[in-house]
Amino acid sequence: MTENIYLIGAEDVRSAGNTIKSAAETMQRAAASIEDSLTRHRQFLDEKLGILEQILSEGVRIKE
Repeated sequence: MTENIYLIGAEDVRSAGNTIKSAAETMQRAAASIEDSLTRHRQFLDEKLGILEQILSEGVRIKE
């Protein structure tokens, strides 16, 4: 994905800077979204693990 960009004047430089800034902001939003999704997924799995631990501990008591 190598592209060459030739900047002629200050307006081109400003435009390129704005494009790069916009891309960086989009990447930050995507990273935050992924982080949020992973946090919610972990909470879900922690909850299910807690339920499984409770079921297994109750099962052990019944066998004794």
